[in-house]
Amino acid sequence: MDNSKLFNKSLEELEPLEKVLEFIYRYDYPLTDSGKSIAQKERNELKYNLTEVIADILEDNGINYITRTSDGYIMEIQHEKLGVIPIEINIKVKNIDFDIGGSEEDWQIRVEQRKEKEERKQAALAAKEARRQAREAKLK
Repeated sequence: MDNSKLFNKSLEELEPLEKVLEFIYRYDYPLTDSGKSIAQKERNELKYNLTEVIADILEDNGINYITRTSDGYIMEIQHEKLGVIPIEINIKVKNIDFDIGGSEEDWQIRVEQRKEKEERKQAALAAKEARRQAREAKLK
């Protein structure tokens, strides 16, 4: 994305994603001595301010129940049976050298493992039901 296009618009003209990107691009972030992460103070400020921007975007797009608490921002999602489901908005700024591709692969492996586990569970339940039906058939 061409950052210069963001800076030529007023904040009101920006789309929600552009608002987030404009906020991030606006600052110069000093790194720690290792060069692997943004300095703690700036990382905390980025997290706080980015959470503020995202909460504003959510509110501007119809999420009316966002409350600042000692835990951070909490969205209140109304549910017909449960009443309110509180959901914390929690952003984490990762190290600059965070392996996004490796993390994605780990996630995909976990999803596949869960799927395989569920399939084995369903197969075991089906086998158990088949045995139960076979026993009932013998008793008749």
